[in-house]
Amino acid sequence: RLWKLCARVDMRRAEAGDKLFRMLVESMHGTQNEASRDIGRDLPRTFPEVPEICGAEGQARMRRVLEAYSQHNPAVGYSQGMNFIAGVLLIHIPSEEEAFYALDAIVKDLIPGGLSRSLVGFRTSVLVLGDLVKTCLPQLWLEMEGLDAPADEVLGLLCPHWFISFFCNAFPLALVFEFWDAVFLDGPAALFQLALAILDSFEAKQQRDTAGAEFPGMAADYVAQVLTFSRKASASDCEDILARRSALARTLTEDKIAAVWGPNEGRALEERRREEESRAVVTALRRAELRLAERLLRALEEIGARIHEIHQGAPRHGE
Repeated sequence: RLWKLCARVDMRRAEAGDKLFRMLVESMHGTQNEASRDIGRDLPRTFPEVPEICGAEGQARMRRVLEAYSQHNPAVGYSQGMNFIAGVLLIHIPSEEEAFYALDAIVKDLIPGGLSRSLVGFRTSVLVLGDLVKTCLPQLWLEMEGLDAPADEVLGLLCPHWFISFFCNAFPLALVFEFWDAVFLDGPAALFQLALAILDSFEAKQQRDTAGAEFPGMAADYVAQVLTFSRKASASDCEDILARRSALARTLTEDKIAAVWGPNEGRALEERRREEESRAVVTALRRAELRLAERLLRALEEIGARIHEIHQGAPRHGE
C-alpha cells in the first residue's frame, strides 16, 4: 500500500480515466512490434525463481503491463530493466492497472532525470554520483582514480543496476523491497544516497574481510566485486547499507543533489550533442564513400566496355 500511495496511483488513474489501461491492453492484443518482441524475449529471464512471476499467468500479466506502457509512453517505449520493475510491482500490487500506474511513477518521477531513449538523464546521474563520491567518500574516489579506466566510466558500469533496473537484478528481492520503500518515501535523492551507501558498505566489508589487501587495479575486477557483493548481500549487509544511507540523508539533501544536477545535466547534454555530431559526420563520410565507390564501379565498367569494343574492332592476326 505504501508504494501505491507514494506513487499516487489513484490520482494518476483518475487523471487518465478509468478506461485507459483497458484500452491500451486491447490495442496491443495480438500486435507484434519491436516493443512486444523485446518484451517477449525478456519475460523468461525475469525472476525465474519467483512462482508468481515465472509461470504462464505471471508472464502474461507482466506482458500486459509492459505492452500497455510502451503504448502509453512511446517516447520511452520499452527498455531492458523495465521487466524486472514490473515484476516487483506485480508481486506487491495484484492489480495490473495499479501496477501500470506505479510503473509510470517510477519511470517519470523516481528514476533520476526520467527514463528516455537518449539516456541523458542516466548519463547525468552517473556524473552526479561521481561528484557525490568525490565529496562524500573522498578516499574511495582516490582509490577509484587508480583504476585502469576513468572513475566516471566505472560508475557508468554500476549505475544501470541502480538507476535503470532500480536494484531489481542487483540484490536479493527481500533487500530490493527495503530499498524501494526508501525511494518511494524520499524520492530520487534516496537512489543517490543508496548508491553511495552501497559503495561505502562494500568498501568497509572488503577492509574487514581482506585486511591488508590492495584496492583492485582493474576496473572490471572492481565492478565484478561490487556486483558480487550486491547479489550475495545478506540481511546484515542490507542493515548496514540502510544505516549508512540514513546517515548520508541527514546532510545529502535533495537540494544539495539538485545543485549538482544542473551543471552535470548541461555536461551530459553537450556530450550527447557531440555524439550526434560525430554520428552525423560518420554517416556523411560513409555516404560519400558509397557514392565514390559507385562512381569508381561505373568508371571501371565503362573502361571494361571500351576495352571490349577495341578488341572487337581490332584486325585479327593474319588478316
